[in-house]
Amino acid sequence: MNSALLFDVLKSQTNFPLHSAIRLHRDDVVFLFLIAFNNELPDVLNQRDDCGDLPLNLALCEKQTNITLTLVEHNVDLNARDSHGLTLLHLATERADCYSARFLVDHGASLSIATPDTLGNTALHIVASYSPNSIKDDILAEMTEVARFMLDKGLDPNIQNKQGLSSLHLCTMAQNKYMFTLLLNLTNNPVDINIRNHDGHTALWYALHLTDTYDESSFAAQLIKKGAIPNPNEGALHIACAQGMAKLVSAMLAKGADPNLQMGSIRNVDIGETNVDEKFLSKQSPLHLAVSNNHEGVIRAIIEYKSEV
Repeated sequence: MNSALLFDVLKSQTNFPLHSAIRLHRDDVVFLFLIAFNNELPDVLNQRDDCGDLPLNLALCEKQTNITLTLVEHNVDLNARDSHGLTLLHLATERADCYSARFLVDHGASLSIATPDTLGNTALHIVASYSPNSIKDDILAEMTEVARFMLDKGLDPNIQNKQGLSSLHLCTMAQNKYMFTLLLNLTNNPVDINIRNHDGHTALWYALHLTDTYDESSFAAQLIKKGAIPNPNEGALHIACAQGMAKLVSAMLAKGADPNLQMGSIRNVDIGETNVDEKFLSKQSPLHLAVSNNHEGVIRAIIEYKSEV
């Protein structure tokens, strides 16, 4: 069907001819729409249809570059929100859509707008939250490059959501090694290794709770190497001692962790399974936990540290 006839049909049969033309991949009909509704631009470009969809989002999802560029040239709102209050960049990152996210960032979409839900995540938070268990490695790598692009545009890597979680917290919790590596190696605008959420926890605390092993490639090891300082109120040393992570214990002691701190002075610490009677748990120091759980390597690490100070 020729463009003029199809445009007339869409105008008469639908309430949203622009949306319909985009769904049909008819950039020629989109062009006729722009001419016909010139006096209503750019507002008409930002209307949501009955499904809550935005014209630009429809074009982006289908990678219709000609139409997306045409809409941008006619001043479409790059920060328009869908019926749930999510911006186009939120939507793109939530579906791990590298093409759409890169297009939006490249054309000036706001990077710091937070989602309206209880999390209050920015697009960077969303990318950092990707789990390798649910998203393929190649997509993780591509979206990490989008995150790098956002950071290169000046986005603060330490921006926190409504729970006080930074992107470093989130990628540590998700075990997203791509984002973790990106953030740890920022130089111009470095990440705050010791930033705390509203519960007072650092990324190191989450790294310790998500593994029972410690080697040079572990998240905890890399955080320590980059300058993570054990927060005595988190019980990081207690966790490491209870789980038998001797190398990590040595590293944390070298960073100033207190081997004499009793658990009773720490809030909300979960050391996992232990042989210590619960009624005595509040009195346990890191060394007590190591002894109770027969972790000889940890015991040696603490004794050697004490002999050196």
